[in-house]
Amino acid sequence: MDILIGLLTGALGGAMVTAWSTNHINKRNQKIALLERKINNLYGPLSFLLLCTKTYIDNSNGLIEQHKTYFVPDKFSQLPETQLKIDAESTATLDLSNYYFEKAIDNIQMIFKLISDNYSLIDDAEDERLINNFVGMFIRLSVEYINPRVEIGEIPLEIQKNRGKMGTIANAFIENIIDKNKSLNDQLKILVNHKLCFLDCSNTRKD
Repeated sequence: MDILIGLLTGALGGAMVTAWSTNHINKRNQKIALLERKINNLYGPLSFLLLCTKTYIDNSNGLIEQHKTYFVPDKFSQLPETQLKIDAESTATLDLSNYYFEKAIDNIQMIFKLISDNYSLIDDAEDERLINNFVGMFIRLSVEYINPRVEIGEIPLEIQKNRGKMGTIANAFIENIIDKNKSLNDQLKILVNHKLCFLDCSNTRKD
C-alpha cells in the first residue's frame, strides 16, 4: 500500500509539474507572439517612418532658416538683373524646402494608415496619448499642405515657419516611440532567451 501511495503521489506530482510547465510555456509563447506583432506591425515600421519624417522636416526647416539669414533686405544690388537672379534663387530655395515638406506629408499619410491598421497593438495608455496628440498635431499640416486649392508657395513665409514649432513638439514623440521599440525588442530577447534556457534544461533532465 505504501509503495502504491508513493507511486500515485509521484505520478500526481509529475503531472502537476508537467501541467505547470506546459502552462508556463504557453503563456511565454503568447507574450513572445504579442511582442513580435507589436514590433513587426507597429513600433518597428513606425520608428523608421518617424525618423525619415523628422529628417525631411529638419531639412525643410533648415532651408527656411537659411533663407531668412541669406535673403535679407538691402543685402544685394537693386539692379533689375540682380534682383531677378535673387528672386529666382529665393524661389528655388523655398521650392526645395517645400519639396522636403511634401515628402514629410507623404510619410505622415503612411503613418496614419499604419496607426489606424494596428491601433490595438499600442503598448500602453501613455503611448496612446502621445500617438493621438501626434495625429491631431499633423492633421492641420496634412490638410493645409495637400489642399489642392492652395499652393504651398502662396502661403506666407512667416506662416510656413510654424512647421518648425510643430517639428520641435514632434521630436519628443519620435524619441518616445524609438525608445519604446528598443524596450520591446529587449523584452523579446529576454523572453526568447529564457524560453531557450528552459527547453535546454528540460532536454537535459530527459537525457
